[in-house]
Amino acid sequence: RVSTQSTGRFDDENIPYDVIWLDIEHTNGKRYFTWDERLFPDPIRMQQQLKETGRKLVTIVDPHLKKDSGYEVWREANSRNFFISNLSLIHISEPTRPY
Repeated sequence: RVSTQSTGRFDDENIPYDVIWLDIEHTNGKRYFTWDERLFPDPIRMQQQLKETGRKLVTIVDPHLKKDSGYEVWREANSRNFFISNLSLIHISEPTRPY
């Protein structure tokens, strides 16, 4: 039996599902590549349990980082000048279109 940490109450209520999608709220302080340890105390075990049932987990990761000097990912990206600081350097050759 998979723990309710992994499945919520879906199995208890006989609600079928193949994938769980997590939005930004799964993170620690809206910092991508982190977990809110209060809500997800053992994310590796949770993912293993989902895998055992053939289910998948998708965590949202948008193409931006929270500007936060206490966030190691942001600090490293900032110190290595990975952020775009001059918008005139961006060139889009063709307007984007929705799918």
